[in-house]
Amino acid sequence: MLREARIASRLQDPAVVTVYDLISEDDQTFIVMELINAPTLEESVDLDGPLGTREAATLARQLLGALEAAHSSGVVHRDVKPGNVMVPGRATRSSPTSASRSPSTTPGSRPPAR
Repeated sequence: MLREARIASRLQDPAVVTVYDLISEDDQTFIVMELINAPTLEESVDLDGPLGTREAATLARQLLGALEAAHSSGVVHRDVKPGNVMVPGRATRSSPTSASRSPSTTPGSRPPAR
């Protein structure tokens, strides 16, 4: 997980949440990430209803850009779903470490629950 978080901290994309620091203490790792004060896509749809076609296409393009940035850095996000996509002002932000791994990470390993 440390390797994944270090890789994620180097991601420079406006649609990816910034990772500021990694802290290891007592066999636990904590990731200090940018605070996004916004609902998830899931919450947004529950509150405001489905997105229109253009809005969905815009969000999809932003999300694909974020995933492309992650993949080109060696991070594979394994849990892309509406509950893991932040939509401040309905502009997509994806957490690079909510369920990500580098290609050399054991497929069953997951970050600790937050």
